Amino acid sequence: IFESVNLKVFFIFILICLGSDGVKLMFTDMLLIKAKKPPRQSV
Repeated sequence: IFESVNLKVFFIFILICLGSDGVKLMFTDMLLIKAKKPPRQSV
């Protein structure tokens, strides 16, 4: 229970520190990482 609360507070604290621009960048990075295909094997 305490762990989940701490995670939420920590996440909110990060969001406040980053600001709207930082949040947008973070979300875009997450989307890019999810959209990225596995790296092709370069021989």
